[in-house]
Amino acid sequence: MNTWTGWKAGSSHLARDRNVLDRVAALGLQDCLKAKRAEGRLEGCPCSLEECDHTRTRRDARYPHIPYQMDYLFASPTLYERLTSRAARDDVPGDHFAIVATFD
Repeated sequence: MNTWTGWKAGSSHLARDRNVLDRVAALGLQDCLKAKRAEGRLEGCPCSLEECDHTRTRRDARYPHIPYQMDYLFASPTLYERLTSRAARDDVPGDHFAIVATFD
């Protein structure tokens, strides 16, 4: 999806990208990367969200210490209920991680 909610609070970029994700949620789709995620803020996440629920999905060679989440995996409620595992794998070539999910 290539959208990011790590922008500074009040920025038009944050409002735009939150709007995209809110519209996806309004369709009833569930964020699979949020599922089975350890609670708490993603270490090093620069986002201004009070409840950071990001998973790192991108590595920027210019800023390797910043854990960007720019990619998502959404599922219908029925499929989401069958989610047994999910991972953002950084062991593949490229700057975006492979998102892998298993459903039973």
